[in-house]
This record gives sequence, structure tokens and C-alpha cells, in this order.
Amino acid sequence: MMMSGPFENAAMEKTGKMIRLKTWVGSSGYLKLYLGNLITLFLVWGGFSRCRLANSDTLWGEIDPGATLISRLSNFRWLGYAGDWISYNVLHFYPYEHRTLSVLLFLMVLAAALLLLQLTFTGVLEVQNWTSRRKLVFLAATSICFLNVLTSELFYFTESLLIFKASLLLAMAGCFLFSRRHYAVGTVLLFLAPMFYQMSCIYAALVLCALAYLESEGKGFCQIFGRELGYLCAAMAGGILNYLTGPLLDATISRRVGYEILPSKQIQNESLSWLMQNVLRQLGELYESSLGLMMPLWLPFLFSLVMTVMAVCGICLAGEKEDVGIYFLYKIVSFLLMCGMAVVSFQGEFVCRVIAPFYTMQAMNALVTLYWMNRAGKRIRRWAWKPVCISVLGYLALQCFFIQAVISNRMVSENLDILYANQILDIVEKYEKQTGCKVKTAAFCVDSNYSVYYDQVNYCHSAVNSRVAGQGTYSLVETVASWRGMSLGRGEMDEKVCEEYFAGKNWDTFDPEEQVVILDGNLYACVY
Repeated sequence: MMMSGPFENAAMEKTGKMIRLKTWVGSSGYLKLYLGNLITLFLVWGGFSRCRLANSDTLWGEIDPGATLISRLSNFRWLGYAGDWISYNVLHFYPYEHRTLSVLLFLMVLAAALLLLQLTFTGVLEVQNWTSRRKLVFLAATSICFLNVLTSELFYFTESLLIFKASLLLAMAGCFLFSRRHYAVGTVLLFLAPMFYQMSCIYAALVLCALAYLESEGKGFCQIFGRELGYLCAAMAGGILNYLTGPLLDATISRRVGYEILPSKQIQNESLSWLMQNVLRQLGELYESSLGLMMPLWLPFLFSLVMTVMAVCGICLAGEKEDVGIYFLYKIVSFLLMCGMAVVSFQGEFVCRVIAPFYTMQAMNALVTLYWMNRAGKRIRRWAWKPVCISVLGYLALQCFFIQAVISNRMVSENLDILYANQILDIVEKYEKQTGCKVKTAAFCVDSNYSVYYDQVNYCHSAVNSRVAGQGTYSLVETVASWRGMSLGRGEMDEKVCEEYFAGKNWDTFDPEEQVVILDGNLYACVY
């Protein structure tokens, strides 16, 4: 039966859009886009493949692989535990033993996740009809999700790259399926993602929040609210259920697989006013310098301001002034999603890997701006596109620049760690040669003026560029000792030794005569 009238025209228009979409991102287009993503990610993040130490968690996991598995169970990452168990016990693949390969595999999966994110919005934004320059801006905006200084913290946990890449890939695949109306399968993937790593549900929620807003444009508030609510429930349900049922399942599963449960952290009852002041202070640092990982030029704030102003201009020039309120409601929801997890976890402290969805929120806001600029069409002057294009491309370029600064500072911190460990081991070897006695164990403490970061490091926050020499000194010294064919067991710091040799003292540099003591075959050292 032949269609006629408006139905035929609508079908032909839809078919035409699909043909143009396939032309831009067809079978060969998918591959080109994926390779472009991979090359870009490798050029920006590839410097981490030269790191040898990662952080103290990774080094301790290398000494005791079971500790990584216990950590998965204690944090309710059930599929992460299963994946690591298979990797360790079946495949005999330990990521920390193959850091370069692990980083490369992570980037390959991250490029696929970025591709899925880009394809999630090609239809609703009708990117196939855009000019080449606007397509480039679109790709740059989506790339901000994974090319930003806060995401750099993921690379400091080599032993966790499996759970990071699996969770992000599942989350982005779920978002892509939602954009193609495959809600059932998409919901299943979104439900599984937090079982690898819980933060993936925040990434998915921010993406789906923007997708629901764009798909519902032109409809009533109730329809927009309903779609937003449905998408957010699908994105967050797995994470919320994981959080609620985790403590109940932890004891049973841990007992069944034969691991002891890690002691739970004592949560301090801070006042609400203290928490709010702390969060507001960190939000200021986030918009000023990305928590100290960029120069304090307020670049994140300026980018958000430009995107918001241009989006409002686009809405007004498109003749949809009543949508300004809905747009700001979308921004409020996105903001709460972005910082909600960071506020309720880590005593209200902003940890880079937890607050990293901040850049997903900014990327989604940029896509909404591009949508409204295109909707405004010729009503918006051609020159008005320049601040948007320059802001997106320039912001991405600056993120890539400061990522290189972070990596360079990482090399400085790592070299100082290795130097510090070698100096301690030189003393051990000298002692063994002079006395003929074997040093069996090593124990460490820190002085009262100990800093988490070296003075020579400028870009640092949470695990980003933190010293391994410190609370994790044993794993550092044991790792470097293994490179030298030595081995030291883990000892306990003797309180009498600590009181006699180290109490009340502070050092600004390594002083082997004062900071290292060897008694009865046991090494005791205080880290400045």
C-alpha cells in the first residue's frame, strides 16, 4: 500500500536524514571516527604509559594481589571482582606488570566509549546537516568528557583500569541504545555498569539528562519532566541499588570466596555548616583551577559562562523564550548530579576521579548550546558562532596542555620517589656488607611536617601526583628492592625506636644519618 500526503513526506524526510547520517558516520565513518578518537587520546594521555609506579595502592596490589580483590568486594564492585579474579587466576594477567599495555587497552576502550557518546547525539542534533567546522566543534565538545585534567586520576590506579574501562563502556553503550530507542537492553547495560565502578552511573545520568532535554524540546513541561525522570531512573537505579544492598551482600560474598572484610572507615559527624562551607570552597577551586590542576585563571567558569550566555541567546532568537526556564532547570539538575556523589562521599572532600563528571556536565552544556545556536539559524549572526567555536576548541586545547603539565609533574614525583627508595636501599646494602647481617624487615613512619606532595610538584590533588614515599613507603621500597634483586619483609614500627630516634623531628631533605635506623636486622625509617 502506497503512502501519500504528509505521511509520505515525513517518511521521505526521515529516510533522507538516515542516509545523510550514514554518509557521515557510516561503516567506514565509524572506523575513521574511532581511530581519530584513539589517536587523540593516545597523544594526550600516552605519557602515562611511561610511569612505573602508579600509586601506593597499585604497588601494594603487586605485592599482595589478594588485596585488590578484597577492595573490589569491600566497595561492592561485584563484576569488578569477577573480572579481576579471571584476569589474575585464569589469564594470569596483572595490569601493574604490564603498565604500558594496560594503558593502551584502557585508551582503546575509552575511544570506543567516546565514539558511542558522539553517536548518542548525532541523531537528535542532526549533525549530518552541519558544516565541517561545526562538526569539528561537536567532536571537540564531546571529547571534553574524557580529555580533562580531572580524568587524569584514573591513570594513577593501574590495577583498576579494568573496572574503569568496563564501567564507562557499558554506561556509554547504554546511553547510545537509549538514543536509538532500545530502552530494555540499554537499561540492562546501565544497571550493570555500577557493578564495575559506581561513578559510571553519574556519567550516564548527565548524558541522558541532556539527551532527554534535547529529545523533548518543543513539548510540554510534563512530557519533558517525564522523559527526564525516566532516563535518570534508568541511569541511577543500578548505582542506588548497589549502594543500598552492598553492605548486606558484602559479608555473604566475602565469606563465600574466603576473604576477610576490610574494616569500615569511621565516618566523622561533621556539622552541616562545616560541610556546606567545605563544599562551597571546593566548588570555587573547581571553577577557578580544576582543584589546582590548572592555572588559577577561572577557565572552567569562563567556559560555562560563555556556553550559558550563548545558549540563552540561541533560545531567545529561536523564538522559544519560554524554554529559558526549562533550560536553567536542566542545568540545576545536571549540577546536582555532578556534585551529589562528591558531597556524600569522602567526608565532602572533592576527589578528582569522583568529581570528574564536572567536565561531562560542561560538555553536555556545550552540546545544548550548539543545538540552540543551530535552531536559531540565520537569526543569529555568523560572528556569534566565533565565541562558541573558539571557546570549545580553545578550552579543549588548554585541557590537553595542562594534562601534559600534570604528566610532567608526575614524572618529577615518581623520580623523587625512586631516588628516595634507592637511597634507603643503598644504606641497607652498605650495612649488610659491613656487618654481614641480613636486613629482614622494613618499617616506616612520617615526621610531623610530612606533606602528601613533594615541594617540586605544582599540579596535584587527591591521588594526582601524590608521593608514594609516605604512608605507602613500604610498597615503594619493596618494589624498588625487587628491581635490585633484594627483598624486605613488612615490619611494624617499634614505638620505642620511633620515640627515641624520630619523635619531634622534622626534615626538609633526606638525612640518612638521622632518618634511617637499623637494629637487630630490622630497618626503621622516618619519611620527611
